[in-house]
Amino acid sequence: MKGTKIVALIIVLSVVSGLFCSCRGSLSEDGALITAPTLFEEQDEIMRALRRSAGDKITLEYPRTGENRSAFILSDIDGDSESEALAFYRPASDKLNQDIIHINVLDNTEKNGWISMCDIVGLASSIDRVSIADFADRKEIIVGWDVMTDREKTLVCYSLSSGNLVRDYSATYVEFAAADFWSENEGSELITLNYSSTAENLTQPTQHARLIALSNKEFKVVSSVPLDSRVTGYKSCIAGKYNENSIGYFIDGTIDAATVNTQILTVSKSGQILNPLLTLDNKTAADNVHKPTLLTQDINGDGVYEVPHQEIVTGYETVPESEQIYKTIWKQLDGDVLVKSLTMYINTALGLRIMIPESLEGNITLKAIMAQNEIVFYEYEGSLAESVDPLFSIRVSEKELYEWQSGYDVLCSNEYVVVTVKLHDSENELCPTWENLFEMVDII
Repeated sequence: MKGTKIVALIIVLSVVSGLFCSCRGSLSEDGALITAPTLFEEQDEIMRALRRSAGDKITLEYPRTGENRSAFILSDIDGDSESEALAFYRPASDKLNQDIIHINVLDNTEKNGWISMCDIVGLASSIDRVSIADFADRKEIIVGWDVMTDREKTLVCYSLSSGNLVRDYSATYVEFAAADFWSENEGSELITLNYSSTAENLTQPTQHARLIALSNKEFKVVSSVPLDSRVTGYKSCIAGKYNENSIGYFIDGTIDAATVNTQILTVSKSGQILNPLLTLDNKTAADNVHKPTLLTQDINGDGVYEVPHQEIVTGYETVPESEQIYKTIWKQLDGDVLVKSLTMYINTALGLRIMIPESLEGNITLKAIMAQNEIVFYEYEGSLAESVDPLFSIRVSEKELYEWQSGYDVLCSNEYVVVTVKLHDSENELCPTWENLFEMVDII
């Protein structure tokens, strides 16, 4: 019963923290993810100003995806060092032409407080996502509208000029992101994923990615590159660093119900968008696949994104498939290949993520004792049956029910669980020290 309760608790927490797997969107110029600003007490004042401008019969509208999910976005749009507010709303009306979302821009004036500067009619009755990015000479509000044209949505770039919201550019997309992808160019650029319908293949069109930059005050498509022809949709698309100095676009694409692959789009110094993991037949390598529940992320918090691949835990290669246990190999882009960055054993039922140092890989194995909410690590002796000498154990307990047990010391905890460790053979060079374990074990 106790084990069942803790598993249920961890599953709930995992759903909440499941956002650690997927994040769409753009980065700021310093490489940090742009998140939705929070308005707190100003929101009521902005709402009153919006009603004074648009009337009381309005409905606030919220982007469906992306990092900006609020009906209000607070940002310095015109570069005057003071924040303006963007408000997305729909007038309440029975008329069909009044079903389109409006964008209202409000300014916080010294004399009158928040007032509306301008109000424009958008393109659709719903918003896919909103991003804000600094381009070559101005900040752009990028709104992805749910206007479908041949399977693609429509994005519009707006800027604020002389108190008016000006439409600067429009393009179709399946997915998009804005970030400083092209380091040789000033400001951010757009990358869009698009279909390439042809008369020969209308049912399953090919796909490509485009790099779009602002040059001489105009947006232009700089270059394009093919995408994996097998991908039918996207589980996660992230603009993020693929090394310490460079930003790419990580796209986890669905191949079938059980398989996702990863493509990483980069941009050369000359402005050519590249897909380095794509082979000559427009497919990624056969081993570049992973489960849909395990997606690209910055797993160790160093600012560089890793791609997950699963391998069988040492000793479980010959057991029945239903009994096999997997570890996750996280890889980073190095030139045109993925190279191993680190290895982890992730047990979502217990809510644990355990990093396996390189010195232990191939030299240890493990057994999960779920009745005790425990994982026991053993020195590997050539087979699972022969590996009987335990090195260390990691146990998870509900915090409110935790009781000290002989031999087990607390390693870490949060408001829900306590993680304890028992060192069975601290003299063995394969048994980590306490300092190592602090680095190895994370609660998820």
